Amino acid sequence: LASGDKCSVTVSGAAKAAGTHTATATKLSNSNYKLPAKATQQFTVAKREAKLAWKNTSFTYDGKSHAPTATVTNLASGDKCSVTVSGAAKAAGTHTATATKLSNANYKLPAKATQKFTVAKAEPAKVKLTSIGKVAAKTYTGKAITPKPVVKAGKKTLKAGTDFTYSYKANVNAGTATVTAKGKGNYAGTVKTTFKISPAELTSIAKVADKAYAGKAITPKPAVKAGKKALEAGTDFAYSYKNNTKAGTATVTATGKGNYAGTVKTTFKIVAPTDAATWRAHVQGTGWQPWAKGGAVLGTVGESKRLEALQLRLGKSFPVAGGIEYRAHVQTYGWEKSWAKDGATCGTTGQAKRLEALQIKLTGAMAKKYDVWYRVHAQTYGWMGWAKNGAKAGTAGQAKRLEAVQIVLLPKGAKAPGTTYEGVRQAFSKPFVQG
Repeated sequence: LASGDKCSVTVSGAAKAAGTHTATATKLSNSNYKLPAKATQQFTVAKREAKLAWKNTSFTYDGKSHAPTATVTNLASGDKCSVTVSGAAKAAGTHTATATKLSNANYKLPAKATQKFTVAKAEPAKVKLTSIGKVAAKTYTGKAITPKPVVKAGKKTLKAGTDFTYSYKANVNAGTATVTAKGKGNYAGTVKTTFKISPAELTSIAKVADKAYAGKAITPKPAVKAGKKALEAGTDFAYSYKNNTKAGTATVTATGKGNYAGTVKTTFKIVAPTDAATWRAHVQGTGWQPWAKGGAVLGTVGESKRLEALQLRLGKSFPVAGGIEYRAHVQTYGWEKSWAKDGATCGTTGQAKRLEALQIKLTGAMAKKYDVWYRVHAQTYGWMGWAKNGAKAGTAGQAKRLEAVQIVLLPKGAKAPGTTYEGVRQAFSKPFVQG
């Protein structure tokens, strides 16, 4: 270029494919210059050396030929190139695969285009399990039940732990359980069988002590066992009762449920306080009458004979603690200062003194659970109204003899005995009259 001139050259013939190409100068930017007669230039684009990544280099013999696969990892943007691999083998051993061709002519194989691979020897085919023995019914124990039935492959009896393993399902509670054998080692597959877990039988129920009559159902909860195991009511068994309200012999039954079956039962006595208690009267001209139970008439009616003394007692076997106390309004003496109790005598004997009125009350737990009702047959008045729990019954200040008395024990809060009780009809409504 002359001093101070500038001139750029436009070139055509650019190429991207690998190979030899010709570039041509086609134009000058400075019109003071012209292109030479030879305005061409040869140039080359070399092939890119492919980088190979190999996969699937381990196989197990199966009678078929195998070879690893190779991919090109350094492709130019937008290019594609597959690799042809030779050297497939099927025999067990170590082999060499070779990348022999690339699908894209712009790439060339690397200097090292081989990859070792292995074909491992095949293991013998595993034998399938074919049968498992039956399992007899079992009885619920509260623990997992793990029978070991015989397992076979064909006619060969197999060894647990070496040839197979046991597993279990639903094998604790009563019902249908499953035992499964799964092959291991040289054996494969599973075989299974089911077995029944029967409920355990109830074996015992505790004794129940006598209960006091309460006017309502009595529901004791005696302990129930299956063998030595104490069971839980509601979960393992249910209670039921028979004849458990009135005095007499009641029955409590436990019936198994869930994991337990069968029934066990026991009886207990319901003791009425009126049946357990006894009393007697000392009567003019007769002396002491025989002991009688509650509700019986003590003394006489229609014979004009005075009551002179009383003795009252509760049965020692009655299942409620407590006692009974009583006192009398006696001819000449008036109300006794001290209360007699538990079989002692109130009133007099050998003095020909009439009883004119009574007071009777319960003590201890008896007083909390029962009421004592009593009424008297008084001279002139006949059978008077019922009194209870220490209230006065009879007359005072009228010189009227008591001729008879009825005494009844009832559950706390129960209604009074009727105006007619044990065949005796009331004649006067008030229990006590003061003269």
